[in-house]
Amino acid sequence: MKKVIIALVLFALIITFTGCSSSTSTSSGITFEELGYFKKPNDIGGYIRVKTIYVSNFRDDPQVWQEIESYGKREMWEKGGFTCVFFFNDRNYTPTDGVTLAKDFDEATKFSDIPGVEQYCVAGYWHHPNGEETFTKYPLR
Repeated sequence: MKKVIIALVLFALIITFTGCSSSTSTSSGITFEELGYFKKPNDIGGYIRVKTIYVSNFRDDPQVWQEIESYGKREMWEKGGFTCVFFFNDRNYTPTDGVTLAKDFDEATKFSDIPGVEQYCVAGYWHHPNGEETFTKYPLR
């Protein structure tokens, strides 16, 4: 029993010092961090998903745009579902609880309660129920 307690304490210390993060780094030096997530079933099958992602070290560079679009394309989607991902270059202006605690899609994508948020939304990615995909730079401007 004593060995189990010691092992658990050591495991907790390792986790504390190494940290747990949902961020992903790329070869261009940007990091993606998911801050808001909404998911509800829709009427035609599949799920409606909205994610807000903070992109640290963002710069207007072809490789960065490619990595952002690639990140969006990797997000979960199924036939009949709808996924949209918004990318922001300032953590303080990345919507979080308003997205995660939303009751419906309209509420999850209503960012107007954060003054000035439009200038920090650098990209949007949409995967529509029919399978069509859209990637847009600066979608809220």
